Parts: sequence; structure tokens; C-alpha cells
Amino acid sequence: MFFLEGEDKTEVVASSSIAKEKISPFLIIKPKDKFPSALSRRRPRASTKEGSAALQERSQADFPESLREISCGDFSLLETIGSGQVFHWDSDPDVPGVAYTGCLGETALRLWQPCPERLRFPSVLEREVRHFLRLDASHEDALATFPKHDDVLTETVAACAGLRILRQPLWECLATFITSSMKQVAHIRAISLHLRRHYGRRHVLDGRECWSYPTPEDLARAGEPALRAAGLGYRAGYLHATACRLADGAVSLEDLDSLDDAAARAWLRQFPGVGEKVANCVLLFGCDRLGAFPIDVWIERILRERYFPPTTGHRRAKPLPVKHLQAWAESHFGPAAGYAQQFLFHYARVRSNTPEPGSVGSGPKQN
Repeated sequence: MFFLEGEDKTEVVASSSIAKEKISPFLIIKPKDKFPSALSRRRPRASTKEGSAALQERSQADFPESLREISCGDFSLLETIGSGQVFHWDSDPDVPGVAYTGCLGETALRLWQPCPERLRFPSVLEREVRHFLRLDASHEDALATFPKHDDVLTETVAACAGLRILRQPLWECLATFITSSMKQVAHIRAISLHLRRHYGRRHVLDGRECWSYPTPEDLARAGEPALRAAGLGYRAGYLHATACRLADGAVSLEDLDSLDDAAARAWLRQFPGVGEKVANCVLLFGCDRLGAFPIDVWIERILRERYFPPTTGHRRAKPLPVKHLQAWAESHFGPAAGYAQQFLFHYARVRSNTPEPGSVGSGPKQN
């Protein structure tokens, strides 16, 4: 998993009546309006006059402790959150087992896997958590679509057991991958943290601060110069222009719902900074289109080295074009090709001793 320098690691000492471990209960900070679904596009802006003390007081007074614990033998929180598909969740290293703190919409929460077979989360968010983590869908059904005689993929799936494709909020997914071009995972996380701290809504969870992702309206108001100061470079113009188009209602991400994969991919490319790879990332991680297969520098390397290695005497032959690799991968890996892609990407990136060339959705050739 990834950690940012200076990340708060304050020890949690309060006890939970539900868990035997000495750990603070999952406190939930929700706005007074109804919690939006995981794919909500619009969220109210927090009042700048509301201080941290008021937020903490409200969370403790209005939302009593209530945990839901479920069996999850085929799910790994570590492999899933730490696989480079999402960048807004921070690990809680002082919690026994594996735990991450983050936001779903405007609700702050902690996901906690105290042991490989059990997962705990706020009971009032069970539907949203199951949807986000894809616990409401059959993991085995997705794996069953993989090619039967692919030793490379079989090895990868075994090594990354329990990894699932998340269903991320669509705007957050689009914005994040626009900022990902030519960036390593740690850099993308740092940019996300800066944007959330400066333009998102602040929450306090067990004494720890966390921030929701800013809305299109938030980033449109921020302006391109401020986004450049966040370390986005030329991507600042892309992100600001996209935020402005969505904020003024010129287009709506809900339009994607009625489009097939090819049309949705073309529709996404209307936004600056969105090329073939970023569009496929958004389809896979934000639109639940499991057939989308993003090819970044990691995946291109894997495909060329493991599936299309140069034959003896032909090492100087012209490499297969990326568009041909794309077509082959979508056919070979089947209807859940995106799932296979994430297994390959995570396995290669985490277990490689070579410097990280970039992130999913990044690369020198296209966005």
C-alpha cells in the first residue's frame, strides 16, 4: 500500500463494544441531507464557517456507533485499495489488520478488514459499501470468464487473490485520471490530497482529518492557476476546462448511461486530456464497464514481454501497434478484460524491482 510523507498516524485507543480489539468505533460524518449514491455527480458545498470542533461534535452526537461485519473470504481490502485504481483513501497503520479511511460522496468512513475472512464497515452504509467494493456481485463469475490456458494470468490472479474492480464515483474517477498522465501512483495520490484539502469538504473521523473530493463547481471556481500550483502542470488546464463544462451544465456525465462502450469511449474523449487510455480507465473504474482494457506503459510492457516476446532473429522487428494490442487483449481476456488488466497491472507494479514508469491511464503516447 502507499503512504504519503507526513501522514497522520495518531494512535487510536478507544474501545468498541462490537469489536474486542481496542480500537475506536467507526464514527460517521454525514451532511444533514440524504447520503448520495456512490455514483452521485452533485454534492452541496460545505459552509466555510463550520469549524472542526462543530464537525466533531456533530458526528459524535448524531451518529452512534454501529458496525456491520460480514464474511469476505474472496475479498482483499489491501489488494483492492492498494492496486492503483483509486487514490483518495488513506491507510490506518495503527489499526489491527488492514484499514483505510476515506469518503463516499460526502460521508467519511473507515473500511476495516481485521482478518482475511472478515470485513467491517458502518452498518448504515452497507448498500453503498457493498456497491463501491463490488461485494454485491459474484467475484467467481468474473474470474470464470478468463481464458483457461493463460499461465501468465493464472499466476497473476493467484498472487493477487481478492482484488476487485471498484465502482468509483464517476466525476472523481474522470478528474483523477485526467491528472494521472505521466504520473506515478504516489504523485497522483499527492495531487488528490492537495485538491481535497484545498477544495473539498473537511471531515473529522476518530480525531483524524479527511476530505471529500471537490465537485466540478469547486474546481471551476478555483481557476487554472490555482490548479497548476497543486502540481498539475499542463493537466491543470485540462481539469479546469472539464470542471467548467460540467459545472455550467453544458454536458452531464449521466449521458454515458445510455451509450454502449464504443460510443461512451468516444463521448468521454470530448474532454481535454482524455485519450483512449484515460477513457478506458473511466469506463472500467467509474462506469462499471468490465470489458474496458486500459493500456498504459505497464500493461504495454507486460503484453509485449509475456504475450508477444520477440523471437530469435527478429528482435529488431517493428513492434505490434498499440491498437492491435488493444484489440487482441479485448478478445483474448474476454468480457471481463478490465478485471484481467488490473490483476496484470497490480502484480507487475508491486512485485517489480524496476522504477515505476507511470500509472494506469498514463504514458508517453497518449492520454
